[in-house]
Order: sequence, then C-alpha cells, then structure tokens
Amino acid sequence: MAGIAETTRGALAGGVTTLVDMPYDNPLPLDRPERLAEKTAAIAEHAHTDMALYGTATRETGTAEMRALIEGGVCAFKISSFESSPTRFPRIGADLMLDMMEVLAETDVPLGLHNEDQEIVRARMAEAARRRA
Repeated sequence: MAGIAETTRGALAGGVTTLVDMPYDNPLPLDRPERLAEKTAAIAEHAHTDMALYGTATRETGTAEMRALIEGGVCAFKISSFESSPTRFPRIGADLMLDMMEVLAETDVPLGLHNEDQEIVRARMAEAARRRA
C-alpha cells in the first residue's frame, strides 16, 4: 500500500485529518474481505490520519461480498458506468448497478456512481478526433 504514509503525512501537515480511499487505487479493487483486511492493516501501520474506505463490486464478485465489506468497515461503495481503465475504473453494467442498489437499500451505506454513458462518450470522442484531423 505504497503512499499511505506520505499522503497522510502531507494531508495532516495541511490540516486535513481524514482522507477517503477510493476502491480502485490499490491497484486491485476493494471488492472482497481479504483485500479489505490488507488495506486496514496497511492503514493501521502507516497512516497519520483517519481514513474512510470505499468498497466496490466487480463483474467477478458481483454483490456477494458487499455485506462482508460493510461489516468490515467500508463506509460507501463507488462504481463507474464508463470504462476508462479495465482495472482502475471498470465499467459496471446496469444489471450489477441495480443489484448493488438493492443490497444497499437495506443499509445506510451510499453508492457513488461516475455516470457517463460509454457509447455517447466514445462516439463524441471519435467525432472530435475526426474534426481535428
């Protein structure tokens, strides 16, 4: 978990006492309890500030691990509807998005969504590239 000590030390020097760790910057997604355990151990060892942890779901895990992540201390979940990177920001389909909402509806845990339509964005990017050419 490279960077926890330096990042939290710098934040604290600037007066920030709590940071939120995103679920894809590990580099493996925080989508299962064993990764949460690794992250919390690294935070306990290296952090100079409090840290809140966001979890996620992936195509691989679906919603199966969400309750365990919540029990382990995850305070929110974050997903993206646009795949800018297959590991850092994988696209979560509408079916899994709905499944996640149904799980979280039973809790007070929020779901954050980077909600860009992949087809529209890709089409507009291609159009802009053609205009520049």
